[in-house]
Amino acid sequence: MKQTRRDLVYGVIWFTILFVWDALDSLIYLKRATGRIKTDETTIQQLQGAVLEFVTGAALAYLTMGLMAGIMLHLLVRILHPVPKPFWGWWRAATTLILVSTVLGFARQIITFPTLHGWFPWRRRWAEFAEPVWIDALWVIAGLTVVKLGHSAWQKAARPGFFRVLALAVAYGGAVAVLLQPIQAKKAVDNEGMNVVLIGVDALRPDRLGHFGNPRNTSPNIDALLEESLVFTQAFSQIS
Repeated sequence: MKQTRRDLVYGVIWFTILFVWDALDSLIYLKRATGRIKTDETTIQQLQGAVLEFVTGAALAYLTMGLMAGIMLHLLVRILHPVPKPFWGWWRAATTLILVSTVLGFARQIITFPTLHGWFPWRRRWAEFAEPVWIDALWVIAGLTVVKLGHSAWQKAARPGFFRVLALAVAYGGAVAVLLQPIQAKKAVDNEGMNVVLIGVDALRPDRLGHFGNPRNTSPNIDALLEESLVFTQAFSQIS
């Protein structure tokens, strides 16, 4: 139980650091935005209150993800070390796993959401250059490396139970992946009247859609809609 509690605490600390990073980044963006907004103080206070409410909800989400990550961290450390290591041996293994996961997570997210990572000066170049499948392949390589090193360690220690721990890790990882799947929209219901669909997307450039020439398949549903729709390439709005 001691090792389990230690891994859970480390997982929470890990995601607490990520939350503080995210909150500070959001605060900087908020200061920049409110500094350019010319409006009354009440509107500014409402905006700040909405951001504070969002950050509070995000804090609870990060705490939950930290506990979930701590469980996975415990299983991975268990795979690598069939016999519990002293503190510094455990710390090196756990920190290495956390750093690799963080780097790969950021690398994947910057490709999809480059504007959310203003701290990274080469985010746009990376988003244009890299492909998500590259990061997915690195995740697979990292996972296989853990399995290989763990299997060798268990054989060297002459202890049974490796495949049981591995099966637990795979089952838990699969359950988390299913749990964190985006919410699927309900199937549309046909009606006899006219259907009006309004899609509002903030800061979406046309050349980021496959319909307008983006070779990366990032918007298959919007592209399918545009293929059967009347598309205006010179449309202007009085709001940004």
